[in-house]
Amino acid sequence: MRYPSGVSSYIQANWTTTVKIRKLTVTGDKAYLEGDYISQEIEIYQGCEAAETQVTRIVPERKEPLKEELLYFLGCLKKNSEVDSKFALESLKIALNQ
Repeated sequence: MRYPSGVSSYIQANWTTTVKIRKLTVTGDKAYLEGDYISQEIEIYQGCEAAETQVTRIVPERKEPLKEELLYFLGCLKKNSEVDSKFALESLKIALNQ
């Protein structure tokens, strides 16, 4: 997919393999980022040459994503606040390349 800003993206989904892979990778001209949704870790690779590559590893506090989403939703119900649909709409626009 190519976006008006010139950024391009590639999405791959595969349900036929028995290996469970849930990753997001971002490649830029100065760094490469790999986020693993299963281990909930992020690695950032910086540097042009393999020998000069610096790796930064980020390991946030592990949380169960679905549980966190449900807790957020319940909190909105308890506070009687509206759930922001703007974020969901923007996510759909990106996914649909609009």
